[in-house]
Amino acid sequence: MFKFLPLLLLGFIACTWAMPINEDNEDRKPAPVEIIRSVINKESDGGYQVDNASADGIERKEEGNITYDAEGNPALEVHGSYSYVNEFGETVVVNYTAGVNGFVPTGNVINKEISDVAAAAKDLPKYETEAAAQYGKN
Repeated sequence: MFKFLPLLLLGFIACTWAMPINEDNEDRKPAPVEIIRSVINKESDGGYQVDNASADGIERKEEGNITYDAEGNPALEVHGSYSYVNEFGETVVVNYTAGVNGFVPTGNVINKEISDVAAAAKDLPKYETEAAAQYGKN
């Protein structure tokens, strides 16, 4: 068994030396993409707006707002969208909301069942609220 180990090692070294080396890796690097639009607005209350677009068809728009629940606790509510051109030349658009009810995506590549379940989750009882009521913590 061990008498074949040097032969295997020499075979491995010969194969690695025989492999072509491409020192010009420029063909592997993606070309830079021009940024067409990049707008970021920050509000004094913590809200924000973002609007980005690049020359390859990727766009992102998002807005975040601070909201307050019945007890006066602040929460960030976000809604936005992003889009890109897929390998078939089709524009893919995803709209979303995110906040106290979780992340809810909709769009032409998001299964409707996923969007429906995520949207219905807002009607589920919140564990923290139930636990606080059950154990007298608040």
